[in-house]
Amino acid sequence: CGVKTLDYYLERSRVSGAPSGERNFHIFYYLMAGASAEERGHMHLSDKTQYRYLGARAPMVGRGGPGENDDAVRFEQLKVALKNVGFSKRHVAQTCQLIAAILHLGNIDIQHRRDVKDAIIDSKTDSALAKAMDLLGINAEQFARATTKKVIDARGEKYESARTVDQAVGVRDGVAKFIYNSIFDWLVRRINESLGEGRGTGITSEEGSSEGEHRPE
Repeated sequence: CGVKTLDYYLERSRVSGAPSGERNFHIFYYLMAGASAEERGHMHLSDKTQYRYLGARAPMVGRGGPGENDDAVRFEQLKVALKNVGFSKRHVAQTCQLIAAILHLGNIDIQHRRDVKDAIIDSKTDSALAKAMDLLGINAEQFARATTKKVIDARGEKYESARTVDQAVGVRDGVAKFIYNSIFDWLVRRINESLGEGRGTGITSEEGSSEGEHRPE
């Protein structure tokens, strides 16, 4: 008989920052601890303390939490598990690339113009923007503009209006959450297809704000 995944709640708000004292989604730490030197170079990864979305927290060793060695082992276990349900090396690599892009998105520096509240991203010097856009295949200047400007349609005429810093941060974080949610939905769909959706029990994807046992690994 086939298998279908069970209801699972994705706490999207956690992507842009976990509550104090908690880790973000485990996959971020698995990737940081388990990626090879070649993979880290390709994904432009540095130490995990450098990423805003990870809160620059030290490993929770000694408090019942996993350390880097555990995360590295689980990263390898995850790759084996994905292979066993039909994911190719290319799909796994592309998924990791998107996860890395999310981390870089969180480090994009959004400032305000001098003497005004208008948000600005320096698309020529922001290294996090360059890294994220390289992994996503998006033009950095266009992303910076879309993040800091909004298009208003007034009686058929369109014009641009500057966002505030808080609004631009919301756009940046919203993109990161959207990417993570899309990855999650795609993984669930592919796993269901591999295991024979509709002929048994398993996991379906739902958005929610619940914590604890519903939070995906």
